[in-house]
Amino acid sequence: MKADLFYKKRKTVETKLDPYKPYLQERVKQVRPFCLPATVLLREIRDQGYRGGVTQLRLYLNSLTPVLCEEVVRFETEPGAQMQMDWIEFRKGKNPLSAFVATLGYSRVSYVRFVENEKLSTLLQCHEDAFDYFWRYPLSSPL
Repeated sequence: MKADLFYKKRKTVETKLDPYKPYLQERVKQVRPFCLPATVLLREIRDQGYRGGVTQLRLYLNSLTPVLCEEVVRFETEPGAQMQMDWIEFRKGKNPLSAFVATLGYSRVSYVRFVENEKLSTLLQCHEDAFDYFWRYPLSSPL
């Protein structure tokens, strides 16, 4: 009676893709570290007689290829060595609104100034104001 309380393991059902899995595994190994598009492999196994769709193929290929995460390399700077700047556009049209943002590389302290245009004269004035705000401390800025 107790055995009836638990689910029994289902029988594995053969899929249309099963006969082609050894071939797919070999193809994936051949091109590592690169990847072949599923559409290319689909064409290859269709030539061998596969009659299934691309969705099952993609699911299977995703299970074969491990998720490769690129190592994050942080860009560190010395205190006061660098300042990075960019524009943020809030509104276009008749009454535009942008923000000039300058951020120190080491401390990540930011300076923000809202402006109505992104003209060169405005950009240069924003730079001057940012340097004044940071006591003219950053030694460089990527201009």
